[in-house]
Amino acid sequence: MRKRESQQTGKRTPYQRAVAKNVHFKPVEGRPVGGGAVVRFESVVAAAAWAHSLGVTASFDAARHRLSEALRGLRKSAFAYKWRYVQA
Repeated sequence: MRKRESQQTGKRTPYQRAVAKNVHFKPVEGRPVGGGAVVRFESVVAAAAWAHSLGVTASFDAARHRLSEALRGLRKSAFAYKWRYVQA
């Protein structure tokens, strides 16, 4: 089995660094603006990794920042989803 580039070089990815820093996670949910299936994630970090993997942002940190702004009410939506915290 092939190792990821980060495992070969010994460096952690931005997602791995963010997970290492955060001890507590709050689940988040995204509802599509135009209607459709709801997406749920265990944390903002996981949701940002998902959004970055889709290629909608240039970096993981930019995705996390936009999601955080949407959750705090500074944006109406992020990545065509309305985001909110949910009970675990």
